[in-house]
Amino acid sequence: MIQRKVAKVITGSLATTAGDALEAHSNLLPIDLLFNKILYRNATHIASLPNTHPLQSLARKAAKCFVKKHCSPLHYLFFTTKVNLSSIKTINITQCRPSYSPPFSTTTLSDKQEALAAAINHHQTQVSVYSDSSGYENGVGASAVMYINNKTEKHSLYYYLSPLSDHIVYKGEIVGLILALHLLKSIHFQLLSYTIIGTDNQAVIKALSNQTSHPAHYLLDQVHDMAEQLQTAQYQLTNTITRHPPTKNVIDLQIHWTPGHSSFPPNVRANELAKQAAQGSSSPCNTLPTSLHKTPIPSSTSALRQSNLSSLKKIWKTHWKSSPRYPKTHAINKSLPSANFLKLTAPLLSSEFRRRCRVQSRARRWLQLVGCAALLLDASNFGGLDGVGESGIEPRRSLRKTRVS
Repeated sequence: MIQRKVAKVITGSLATTAGDALEAHSNLLPIDLLFNKILYRNATHIASLPNTHPLQSLARKAAKCFVKKHCSPLHYLFFTTKVNLSSIKTINITQCRPSYSPPFSTTTLSDKQEALAAAINHHQTQVSVYSDSSGYENGVGASAVMYINNKTEKHSLYYYLSPLSDHIVYKGEIVGLILALHLLKSIHFQLLSYTIIGTDNQAVIKALSNQTSHPAHYLLDQVHDMAEQLQTAQYQLTNTITRHPPTKNVIDLQIHWTPGHSSFPPNVRANELAKQAAQGSSSPCNTLPTSLHKTPIPSSTSALRQSNLSSLKKIWKTHWKSSPRYPKTHAINKSLPSANFLKLTAPLLSSEFRRRCRVQSRARRWLQLVGCAALLLDASNFGGLDGVGESGIEPRRSLRKTRVS
């Protein structure tokens, strides 16, 4: 009933309009599918809780099997949603100590042309690596290409993550940084000049400075760890091995934003390898980082929720086609259920329309206040509400008190 009222308000339809037609035009999932979406979201959230959370052990026990007697809400939740807890990575509460500073610097220019000019200039350095990720042919792939002394590529790596239903491109961009650092760790000479890692994803660069808990942070932790290992390896090339070698400030490691789809040759090459990886191919296992060839990368909660929502929409369309209102409605709008109707009616919610609604709302409130004052005040004094004469002073005071209360 509540969803029907909301759909009527959104579409402005008549009270006798059918519920399934309202939901199709307002792009609202039917209530049973909406409950399924909410349950799946909560199940994936519980599955990503850290081991220190009280619900984690109970959830893992409940997800193993569906008991016949004395079922808890967790049993019903995981039995209904079919969420596999072992395929989802837990999100820790804390990631690092408060005084931690990364062993690299990040740069993100606001202007695309300036960023492209800076990328061309930085490509002249001794060593530069460029990473990319692609969601292509229903798969996610990551790649990294290394250039030395601005010549042809020295080495490259590419890795296939999984289908798009399990991972998102954002996670592939982080894996691309891991591949880039692995290429830099394979260098056996000293990096005298500054070293550049280029990526075309600004969200990943910003996430490298964000130490709060969020999805895929375990991959960002690998980026920080590998950067520290690179700093230590460069120190050991020219110094005797000490008990505590430094993990930062040995080389000038910089991560820059290089705009994608801008005909920058290193980015174009990295994109080609990423698309090749998205089709299911990867570099030889012995050339990849050990964290990538042991076990598959845990599934992303965001990708799982998107995949579940897509399947729910397919079910919704199947139910809508069986509705008696489908034939005539489909002849008018073949895209239902969708948000096209809301886009067509968006001009009705323009600023002028909202301004008129606010004016009418204020007018209604003033009429209500005046009506209440007319009931409370004496009829002989009510005529002074126009502010003329001494008889209007006391009614105005009473009206002011009524508004304050």
